[in-house]
Amino acid sequence: PKVEAPTRVNLIGHERIRGVACGNTATVCVTERGQVISWGRDNAKLRGSLESLDPSERGAPYQTALPWKPYYVRIPVRVRSVHCGWEFTVALTENSSLLGWGENNKGQLGFETTGPVRRPTTIQVADLNEYEGDDRHVATVSCGASHACVVDSEGSLYSWGDNEFGQAGQGHWDPIAVPGRVLGEIEGLRVRGVACGLHTLAIAGPDASLYTWGSGTRGQLGHGTESDVNAP
Repeated sequence: PKVEAPTRVNLIGHERIRGVACGNTATVCVTERGQVISWGRDNAKLRGSLESLDPSERGAPYQTALPWKPYYVRIPVRVRSVHCGWEFTVALTENSSLLGWGENNKGQLGFETTGPVRRPTTIQVADLNEYEGDDRHVATVSCGASHACVVDSEGSLYSWGDNEFGQAGQGHWDPIAVPGRVLGEIEGLRVRGVACGLHTLAIAGPDASLYTWGSGTRGQLGHGTESDVNAP
Protein backbone atom coordinates (compact mmCIF):
# COMPACT_ATOMS: atom_id res chain seq x y z
CA PRO A 1 0.00 0.00 0.00
CA LYS A 2 1.00 3.60 -0.53
CA VAL A 3 2.06 5.75 2.40
CA GLU A 4 0.61 9.20 1.73
CA ALA A 5 1.90 11.10 4.76
CA PRO A 6 5.31 11.43 6.45
CA THR A 7 5.69 8.40 8.72
CA ARG A 8 8.52 7.75 11.11
CA VAL A 9 10.72 4.71 10.48
CA ASN A 10 11.25 2.95 13.79
CA LEU A 11 14.62 1.21 13.81
CA ILE A 12 15.42 -1.44 16.40
CA GLY A 13 18.03 -0.15 18.82
CA HIS A 14 16.98 3.47 18.27
CA GLU A 15 19.85 4.16 15.87
CA ARG A 16 20.53 7.86 15.31
CA ILE A 17 20.58 8.69 11.60
CA ARG A 18 22.80 11.42 10.14
CA GLY A 19 22.33 10.87 6.40
CA VAL A 20 19.99 9.16 3.94
CA ALA A 21 19.73 8.44 0.22
CA CYS A 22 16.97 6.95 -1.94
CA GLY A 23 17.19 4.89 -5.11
CA ASN A 24 14.51 3.27 -7.24
CA THR A 25 13.90 0.29 -4.96
CA ALA A 26 16.02 0.99 -1.89
CA THR A 27 16.54 3.45 0.93
CA VAL A 28 20.00 3.60 2.49
CA CYS A 29 21.03 5.57 5.54
CA VAL A 30 24.15 6.09 7.63
CA THR A 31 24.11 6.28 11.41
CA GLU A 32 26.03 8.57 13.72
CA ARG A 33 28.28 5.58 14.45
CA GLY A 34 29.17 5.30 10.76
CA GLN A 35 27.16 2.16 10.11
CA VAL A 36 25.00 1.67 7.02
CA ILE A 37 21.38 0.52 7.17
CA SER A 38 19.45 -0.47 4.03
CA TRP A 39 16.00 -1.69 3.11
CA GLY A 40 14.05 -2.34 -0.06
CA ARG A 41 14.15 -4.78 -2.96
CA ASP A 42 17.78 -3.94 -3.76
CA ASN A 43 18.86 -5.78 -0.60
CA ALA A 44 18.32 -9.03 -2.49
CA LYS A 45 21.54 -8.21 -4.37
CA LEU A 46 23.58 -8.12 -1.15
CA ARG A 47 24.30 -11.80 -0.63
CA GLY A 48 26.08 -12.47 2.63
CA SER A 49 26.53 -8.78 3.45
CA LEU A 50 23.46 -8.12 5.59
CA GLU A 51 22.95 -8.42 9.32
CA SER A 52 19.79 -7.96 11.36
CA LEU A 53 19.33 -4.88 13.51
CA ASP A 54 17.81 -7.16 16.15
CA PRO A 55 20.60 -8.42 18.49
CA SER A 56 18.68 -11.67 19.05
CA GLU A 57 18.92 -12.47 15.32
CA ARG A 58 22.58 -11.67 14.77
CA GLY A 59 25.41 -14.08 14.14
CA ALA A 60 24.83 -15.17 10.56
CA PRO A 61 24.52 -13.12 7.34
CA TYR A 62 21.16 -13.14 5.61
CA GLN A 63 21.18 -14.83 2.23
CA THR A 64 17.62 -13.77 1.40
CA ALA A 65 16.49 -10.36 2.59
CA LEU A 66 12.94 -9.31 3.33
CA PRO A 67 12.43 -6.14 1.24
CA TRP A 68 10.49 -4.25 3.91
CA LYS A 69 12.96 -4.98 6.72
CA PRO A 70 15.99 -2.75 7.53
CA TYR A 71 19.36 -4.49 7.76
CA TYR A 72 22.87 -3.41 8.58
CA VAL A 73 25.18 -3.59 5.57
CA ARG A 74 28.42 -5.22 6.70
CA ILE A 75 31.22 -2.71 6.10
CA PRO A 76 34.45 -2.95 8.13
CA VAL A 77 35.07 0.81 8.24
CA ARG A 78 33.02 3.82 9.33
CA VAL A 79 30.99 5.47 6.59
CA ARG A 80 30.56 9.24 6.25
CA SER A 81 27.80 9.42 3.61
CA VAL A 82 25.73 7.28 1.24
CA HIS A 83 24.50 8.06 -2.29
CA CYS A 84 22.01 6.12 -4.41
CA GLY A 85 21.61 5.81 -8.15
CA TRP A 86 18.71 4.01 -9.80
CA GLU A 87 19.63 0.58 -8.37
CA PHE A 88 23.13 1.02 -6.99
CA THR A 89 24.75 2.64 -3.96
CA VAL A 90 28.07 4.41 -3.39
CA ALA A 91 29.35 5.02 0.14
CA LEU A 92 32.05 7.50 1.12
CA THR A 93 33.96 6.28 4.15
CA GLU A 94 35.48 8.41 6.88
CA ASN A 95 38.94 7.77 5.41
CA SER A 96 37.69 9.12 2.05
CA SER A 97 37.61 5.81 0.22
CA LEU A 98 34.68 4.74 -1.98
CA LEU A 99 32.63 1.57 -1.75
CA GLY A 100 29.97 0.49 -4.23
CA TRP A 101 27.34 -2.23 -4.55
CA GLY A 102 24.21 -3.10 -6.48
CA GLU A 103 23.43 -3.04 -10.20
CA ASN A 104 26.38 -2.55 -12.54
CA ASN A 105 25.00 -3.29 -16.00
CA LYS A 106 26.28 0.02 -17.39
CA GLY A 107 29.51 0.30 -15.43
CA GLN A 108 27.96 2.60 -12.85
CA LEU A 109 30.15 1.15 -10.10
CA GLY A 110 33.39 1.84 -11.96
CA PHE A 111 34.82 -1.69 -11.73
CA GLU A 112 35.73 -2.22 -15.44
CA THR A 113 33.41 -5.24 -15.50
CA THR A 114 29.60 -5.37 -15.57
CA GLY A 115 27.13 -7.45 -13.60
CA PRO A 116 25.63 -7.06 -10.11
CA VAL A 117 28.03 -6.44 -7.22
CA ARG A 118 26.89 -8.46 -4.22
CA ARG A 119 28.93 -6.86 -1.46
CA PRO A 120 30.46 -3.43 -0.73
CA THR A 121 33.57 -3.24 -2.92
CA THR A 122 36.24 -0.56 -3.21
CA ILE A 123 35.99 1.80 -6.18
CA GLN A 124 39.41 2.97 -7.32
CA VAL A 125 39.81 6.51 -8.65
CA ALA A 126 43.16 5.89 -10.32
CA ASP A 127 43.64 9.46 -11.52
CA LEU A 128 43.85 10.61 -7.89
CA ASN A 129 47.03 8.56 -7.51
CA GLU A 130 48.80 10.62 -10.21
CA TYR A 131 49.32 13.48 -7.77
CA GLU A 132 52.31 12.20 -5.82
CA GLY A 133 52.90 14.00 -2.56
CA ASP A 134 49.49 15.64 -2.87
CA ASP A 135 46.99 14.81 -0.15
CA ARG A 136 44.06 14.72 -2.57
CA HIS A 137 41.06 12.69 -1.52
CA VAL A 138 37.40 12.26 -2.45
CA ALA A 139 35.29 15.00 -0.90
CA THR A 140 31.87 14.81 -2.61
CA VAL A 141 29.82 12.12 -4.38
CA SER A 142 26.74 12.29 -6.62
CA CYS A 143 24.85 9.54 -8.47
CA GLY A 144 22.51 9.65 -11.46
CA ALA A 145 20.40 6.86 -12.92
CA SER A 146 23.40 4.79 -14.08
CA HIS A 147 26.34 7.17 -13.82
CA ALA A 148 28.24 8.64 -10.91
CA CYS A 149 30.86 11.25 -10.14
CA VAL A 150 33.09 12.54 -7.36
CA VAL A 151 34.86 15.79 -6.64
CA ASP A 152 38.26 15.65 -4.94
CA SER A 153 39.56 17.94 -2.22
CA GLU A 154 41.20 20.22 -4.82
CA GLY A 155 37.99 20.64 -6.83
CA SER A 156 38.69 18.23 -9.71
CA LEU A 157 35.77 16.20 -11.10
CA TYR A 158 35.80 12.49 -12.02
CA SER A 159 32.95 10.53 -13.62
CA TRP A 160 32.05 7.04 -14.81
CA GLY A 161 29.19 4.78 -15.90
CA ASP A 162 26.47 5.19 -18.50
CA ASN A 163 27.29 7.82 -21.11
CA GLU A 164 24.59 7.34 -23.73
CA PHE A 165 23.61 11.00 -23.51
CA GLY A 166 27.11 12.33 -22.78
CA GLN A 167 26.36 12.63 -19.07
CA ALA A 168 29.86 11.53 -18.06
CA GLY A 169 31.16 14.67 -19.78
CA GLN A 170 34.30 13.17 -21.25
CA GLY A 171 33.80 14.32 -24.84
CA HIS A 172 32.32 11.15 -26.35
CA TRP A 173 29.26 8.90 -26.11
CA ASP A 174 30.83 5.60 -25.01
CA PRO A 175 30.33 4.08 -21.54
CA ILE A 176 33.03 4.96 -19.00
CA ALA A 177 34.27 1.74 -17.38
CA VAL A 178 36.40 3.31 -14.63
CA PRO A 179 36.46 6.76 -13.02
CA GLY A 180 38.17 9.32 -15.24
CA ARG A 181 38.82 13.03 -14.86
CA VAL A 182 36.43 15.44 -16.59
CA LEU A 183 38.28 18.16 -18.51
CA GLY A 184 36.97 20.35 -21.34
CA GLU A 185 35.98 23.87 -20.33
CA ILE A 186 36.28 23.07 -16.62
CA GLU A 187 39.92 21.94 -16.78
CA GLY A 188 41.81 23.86 -14.13
CA LEU A 189 38.64 25.18 -12.48
CA ARG A 190 37.76 24.35 -8.89
CA VAL A 191 34.41 22.58 -8.72
CA ARG A 192 32.46 23.84 -5.71
CA GLY A 193 29.31 21.78 -6.05
CA VAL A 194 28.03 18.86 -8.13
CA ALA A 195 24.68 17.21 -8.83
CA CYS A 196 23.62 14.34 -11.09
CA GLY A 197 20.21 14.19 -12.70
CA LEU A 198 18.72 11.10 -14.30
CA HIS A 199 20.97 11.47 -17.38
CA THR A 200 22.62 14.84 -16.68
CA LEU A 201 25.40 16.35 -14.63
CA ALA A 202 25.79 19.91 -13.34
CA ILE A 203 28.58 21.64 -11.47
CA ALA A 204 28.94 24.94 -9.69
CA GLY A 205 32.32 26.50 -10.48
CA PRO A 206 34.25 29.58 -9.37
CA ASP A 207 32.77 33.08 -9.58
CA ALA A 208 29.22 31.72 -9.32
CA SER A 209 29.54 29.91 -12.68
CA LEU A 210 27.39 26.94 -13.70
CA TYR A 211 28.09 24.17 -16.22
CA THR A 212 25.69 21.44 -17.39
CA TRP A 213 25.87 18.52 -19.82
CA GLY A 214 24.20 15.23 -20.70
CA SER A 215 20.63 14.73 -21.93
CA GLY A 216 19.04 17.92 -23.20
CA THR A 217 15.96 16.48 -24.88
CA ARG A 218 13.58 18.37 -22.60
CA GLY A 219 15.61 21.52 -22.21
CA GLN A 220 16.97 20.43 -18.83
CA LEU A 221 20.49 21.72 -19.54
CA GLY A 222 19.42 25.34 -19.82
CA HIS A 223 21.41 25.92 -23.03
CA GLY A 224 18.50 27.22 -25.07
CA THR A 225 18.35 24.00 -27.13
CA GLU A 226 17.14 20.42 -26.73
CA SER A 227 20.44 18.84 -27.78
CA ASP A 228 22.51 16.33 -25.83
CA VAL A 229 25.96 17.57 -24.80
CA ASN A 230 28.91 15.27 -24.02
CA ALA A 231 31.34 17.74 -22.43
CA PRO A 232 31.23 20.76 -20.08
